[in-house]
Amino acid sequence: MYPLAILATLGIGSFFSDPYFKVLFSKLKNKKKLVLKYKGKSIHINHKLRVVNAVFMVSLMVSLALSVYPSFEALDQAWEEISQEDMNTIEWAGLNLDKNTTVIASDHRLERLAESDGLNTTKDETFKLWFSENLSDYVDELYGVGKNYSRVTHIIIDDTMKNEGVHTGPHNGIPTTVYMTNETWTAAYDKFKKQPFELIYRNESMDLDQLTGEPKHWTEIYKINWSYLELFNYTI
Repeated sequence: MYPLAILATLGIGSFFSDPYFKVLFSKLKNKKKLVLKYKGKSIHINHKLRVVNAVFMVSLMVSLALSVYPSFEALDQAWEEISQEDMNTIEWAGLNLDKNTTVIASDHRLERLAESDGLNTTKDETFKLWFSENLSDYVDELYGVGKNYSRVTHIIIDDTMKNEGVHTGPHNGIPTTVYMTNETWTAAYDKFKKQPFELIYRNESMDLDQLTGEPKHWTEIYKINWSYLELFNYTI
């Protein structure tokens, strides 16, 4: 972990390198009032002020050294990593999907990436889609009921979303991370392997995860089969 204010620490280094402060702190034992020439001006500094300055600066540096940023896992914050496989997938989508009719559901990272390529997204409004197992529980989100998007046409998922969590937009006013899998449960992810979802593209790394033997990074695009939903009367 990095110090809480590493830039401030660098600033303190510059502070102490200033000729004025070098003289100031080098004469702490001298209780006489110091008269310094600084930029053509005479500055009178008494002993008490020099001691207070020294104590303050030392305390500040110690507190910075002992303070660290909590990890984003501890704060339940989103993973921000974008893999090369993500980039490749968005590039493929931009070249092969209709930008006028496509609506993509993904997490906040990949939706922003898709938008930068001119693709429409759900604006992080999907929520139940990521952790629910049963189609009836989240079909309303596919239709866009009560949302600011029309029906979803494609889903983009990567290894980060599966293994680390899906960071969605505010739910009840609070940005939320939801999970598709855990150590013993993968059903929320596995549902994408069956109707109404159809895998149309996958990009994966050549590097393998040593524990699972699977590609370390991968990204998938699923098309939603709306004919299936209408055939089996999955309406809202």
